[in-house]
Amino acid sequence: MMTTSEWLNTVAQVGAGLVAVIVVYYVCQSIASADGLLFSTASNAERKKTTILDGVVDASQPKQRDYNTVLPIGSFLPYANVRQSVNRKGGAQFTYSFWLYVDNITWIHKNDTPCNIPTTTTEGLTFDPKHNPRLYTLFVKGDKRCYQYQLQDLDNTGNPLGSPVNRQGRYVMCPLIALGDPSDKEIWVYFNTLGKIDQCIKLKATPSLDSTLRRNISTLTEKQWTMYTFTFMDYIPMGGFDSMIVINSYINDVPYQTDQVPGALRCNDGELCVLPDGAPGANTLTASRLLMSTFDYYNYALSNNEVAARFSAGKPVVLKGYHAATIIVLSSIFFILGSITYAVLHRKRVLQDLRDVDVYILARIAFAALVCGFLSNILWISLLKAHPVYVVTALSATTPIVTIILAALVLSEPVTIIHVIGILFMAVGAFLCIKS
Repeated sequence: MMTTSEWLNTVAQVGAGLVAVIVVYYVCQSIASADGLLFSTASNAERKKTTILDGVVDASQPKQRDYNTVLPIGSFLPYANVRQSVNRKGGAQFTYSFWLYVDNITWIHKNDTPCNIPTTTTEGLTFDPKHNPRLYTLFVKGDKRCYQYQLQDLDNTGNPLGSPVNRQGRYVMCPLIALGDPSDKEIWVYFNTLGKIDQCIKLKATPSLDSTLRRNISTLTEKQWTMYTFTFMDYIPMGGFDSMIVINSYINDVPYQTDQVPGALRCNDGELCVLPDGAPGANTLTASRLLMSTFDYYNYALSNNEVAARFSAGKPVVLKGYHAATIIVLSSIFFILGSITYAVLHRKRVLQDLRDVDVYILARIAFAALVCGFLSNILWISLLKAHPVYVVTALSATTPIVTIILAALVLSEPVTIIHVIGILFMAVGAFLCIKS
């Protein structure tokens, strides 16, 4: 039987180890945040890339993906530096680029999308469906909330153009990129200008027997990973010419479409909201799936060669069959087996009589390995801020080492070559995850 002092000593050792892990976690997180803030401040006037998503995100998984773009610290939302742009033509310039996988564009839209139904507000405004098309928003820079409003377009001199139109939906957006109405299968790009609050261009999907005119987006992009890149260039008036916005749209590494819009961009300091519409809709026959990956913002307009270089880096790799939690559990289980093997061999040298093995020692080592393995996995995933598929190699290599060190500190046990068995178990677990 263990005495009270021995129990207290054991609890103190385990508690000290947990405190050490937590302290290391927060120190590393603070250092990473400070480095990011320092880099952001130092490179404000330089060409800079900001990674919004690093890894694969499934739209069907409920998760808030809103980013604060104003306060590097002191906000409940994670910070994304997408505020500044490098002005080469006198106006704002920036680029958004991401990978997208859609299995069925026809059914990606929610069946209960409110913009598809004519409604009348308390103010008596009646909404026409043709002015309120169904959209599935991929991301919006501005405000993800929907409003009911009356729209009046203005020309460059501020005079009204046409009659007011009653609208409902998002209207603070520079830009908003969405899958258009399922009947046309186009990509819609909305943005605010000084003269038009809902300026829109469409990546056209016009199939043709003439291969030089074939521009069917749905055929190009359904059921496969596709990289979309949008560059915005704001030109100021020069030599009597009016101001103009040029938007270059790329599919993979190919320039797909160029649009010119009069006016100037009306940028905002709002939040960047990724997949704000939540899980995509589905009918009874087809389960729609939408994945987004490697979403980056550039504070300048990428050139054709830069887009091609980004595409050549390769499409995302999806880890099938296992999620982050599964990897963490496998890591801990395999290392527990290694730790138990170590305890048996190290304590008894030879397996002559298993009944004499100190069960308390086995339980203590297994518990410490479980806690340390779990926390070290969380530490790596949090610091790297990436999907587990991109860090599984780092996890398989570093988790056993970190766990051995922490377990040795907590238990004051010597580490021998026998503990390599734990690493072998961990390697097997990582291999199974990758091959699944």
